[in-house]
Amino acid sequence: MCVSSFVDPSNRVVIPVCSGVETLDEVKSSCAEVKAHPLFRSDFRQLIDLSEVSKLDLRYNELNLLAEFHDPFLEKGRRAVIAPHPVSSVSVAGTK
Repeated sequence: MCVSSFVDPSNRVVIPVCSGVETLDEVKSSCAEVKAHPLFRSDFRQLIDLSEVSKLDLRYNELNLLAEFHDPFLEKGRRAVIAPHPVSSVSVAGTK
């Protein structure tokens, strides 16, 4: 697993690039790193790149936990996801 997040303040966007197997702890760590970045603002947009993810090892309740307690972005923030397949076809824990 690897998450590399790029904060681009001039375009007001954060781009996390993910690869391998994504777990709850790794996503929480990535959220904390973005939040601590000195140029990050919570009203930035987010473009999530899942092109290289082989498995999302996350359960539905964990996704809710991330959204409620760890997400550094405003609730009304704009987001987009890049993925080679629909998320449901990537091995999400608890669904396949």
